[in-house]
Amino acid sequence: MSVGWKVFYSASQDLFRDLYERAERWGELITYKATVEGRDYYGAGLVTSPPPGTYAFLMGPKISHPLGYKTKIAIKFMFWAGAGTPAGASSSIYISFYTDDQTAKSSEGYDLFGASITIQTPPGENYVSFYKMVVEQENNRIAWYVDGTKLGEATLQGPLQSFRLAVKVVSPGSPAHGIIIYEVVGEYFDWLEDVFNMMFNMMFMMMFIMVAVMFIRMIVSAVRPKKKEEVG
Repeated sequence: MSVGWKVFYSASQDLFRDLYERAERWGELITYKATVEGRDYYGAGLVTSPPPGTYAFLMGPKISHPLGYKTKIAIKFMFWAGAGTPAGASSSIYISFYTDDQTAKSSEGYDLFGASITIQTPPGENYVSFYKMVVEQENNRIAWYVDGTKLGEATLQGPLQSFRLAVKVVSPGSPAHGIIIYEVVGEYFDWLEDVFNMMFNMMFMMMFIMVAVMFIRMIVSAVRPKKKEEVG
């Protein structure tokens, strides 16, 4: 972890496994267990096949967001599609910030920000792909990236007191597809700690220099010859 970055929220495999085993949801999102190449992934999201012309939309829990700090929120998720999922079927992942009970809107009036994945060619077998979305925030301005590629930015109404993640599924027909979130880590940059570390390093360096100077003086004093005394 970079100097100054601290975790303010974490949703790990342990959390999602516990929710799944107790058949509980993460907010509105449904918990799942997905096995990919022999490895089990526990997460929360939405995998479904809504009727043509409609969509399904669920949101995660409201998570507190530190005020007055630069933050970054990393979300690891998988896109899952059953064999034969028709072209045009899409799944989206979003983040929405809240000033209080109201969503924080951009100057254009939007309050959902994220990415969509659309099926171009129906898969011949069950298909899964993994992604990482990172949302950076500073002074109520956000920018979001997927696998390092910047997708957008926006300035929101503040203060940004909390946020929620959401999944939307649109399908022209069966079978089911969707997104499963399996890890979330929120961090804030503690600039006070960074300043303290810089001051401490400077003080340590100054003390080292002072000790070195005193040591040099002691050596010089030790080797300096005494004046010869004369008796008249």
